[in-house]
Amino acid sequence: MLYGPYIFTRDQPITNLCIGSAQLVKHRGISTTKQLLKPFHHKTSLPPTVMDTKKPICNSLSHPELLNRCLGAYTQNTDQSLNSVMWQIFPKISGSGRRIVEIAVYESVVRFNEGRLGRLNIMKELKLCISNNAISSHNKADTRRIKQGDRNKIP
Repeated sequence: MLYGPYIFTRDQPITNLCIGSAQLVKHRGISTTKQLLKPFHHKTSLPPTVMDTKKPICNSLSHPELLNRCLGAYTQNTDQSLNSVMWQIFPKISGSGRRIVEIAVYESVVRFNEGRLGRLNIMKELKLCISNNAISSHNKADTRRIKQGDRNKIP
């Protein structure tokens, strides 16, 4: 429900999104769906221009071809991938303070988004000297990571 709940208001109820709304109206013995909504107060909906912009995106994300690609558990959970990078850098068994954990998270996000070369970019920004060996080893690590990802990719 990425779209429907945000356009639902008391003045313009969208009962076709509710399962069995017609049966519920009939069961309660009331004449309209507006009476059905009286006990519940809806939050303010998003402006129509926002919803008009959001609708095509929601439609494309719920396209059957795209959803079929997710069948059979062939998807990679991005959160799990980031977590695995995080635990490589900062194992769960090592207990440290908040600052160390924050640094480990920052390093993990950089490595996840930009690879090992992201660390070198940070070093450049800090105006640190970067050796050719560091550049070479980071390039090799990123190349291995990309090859491993290509091998594990599902056709």
